[in-house]
Amino acid sequence: MSCCAKQKKETPDPTPNPSFEEPSIHEDYKDFERDPFFAFIPQLGRWAGGIVTNELELATKGIVSAPSFTSKFLKGSYAFYRANPNILFREILSGFTVAIMQVPESIAFSFVAGVPPLSGLQATWWMAFITGIFGGKPGMISGAAGALAVVVTRLTASDGVLSYLTTDERLNVLYMTMFVCGIFQIGFAWFRLAKLVRLIPETGMIGFMNGLAIIIFMAQLPAFQYCTAEPLFVQCTVEQRQWLTFSGQPLELSLVLVHVVCCMAIMKFWPKTPKVGKWIPASLVALLVGTLIE
Repeated sequence: MSCCAKQKKETPDPTPNPSFEEPSIHEDYKDFERDPFFAFIPQLGRWAGGIVTNELELATKGIVSAPSFTSKFLKGSYAFYRANPNILFREILSGFTVAIMQVPESIAFSFVAGVPPLSGLQATWWMAFITGIFGGKPGMISGAAGALAVVVTRLTASDGVLSYLTTDERLNVLYMTMFVCGIFQIGFAWFRLAKLVRLIPETGMIGFMNGLAIIIFMAQLPAFQYCTAEPLFVQCTVEQRQWLTFSGQPLELSLVLVHVVCCMAIMKFWPKTPKVGKWIPASLVALLVGTLIE
């Protein structure tokens, strides 16, 4: 009995002690007041309003100081290029090369996007004109984008998502889509969202460049095709286009191959030419030779 009583006495009482209180995590935040659910809207409005105010102040200062800035810029540029004529020659040559290269590039991307070449040319020079007036960055070229061209193909293709519309109606949808994309781009620039590009990993950038290289390669494949169903090649559908063969069109296919080999050889060996290869870009020489062959 005594042993059982001793064991029973040592057994802890399961009932909690009313005088003991467990620490609560809410004690540290008892004086904290939660903001209303939509409290972020006024904060977002103040943030956006501050950005708009800063942009307006910059624009006002730019308009006011435009005459004096233009005068100083012209005088400084004249003095700089007079003292460095080699830099002036290189910049003129590079600008001339880029201007010429934009023509075949725009036409090639027009074929990829399924739009008339004239539309691609007009979009290219208009974009460069706007960028040149309102500013840009050194080394930045504004022109046709292969990534965007391959995306809009689904809008203009005869077997795409808008196949129930006519060709003109699909082009109208494409132009309105590009207009909305421009509005988004202006908004991203206005709210300084370019910094988000840092979140793109290096593997994503490498994949993008590889995909762009594949797109540019595919854009050259129509040079090995022909079509007799329509007066213009761009008006032919994919089913109407046929590949060039040595048995059917030996002269045309031979000229295309000679064209490709000559341009690749110039891009490879022209920079190694003594003296001249350092002053004249290989891309400009390849473009001129290719134009003569055509």
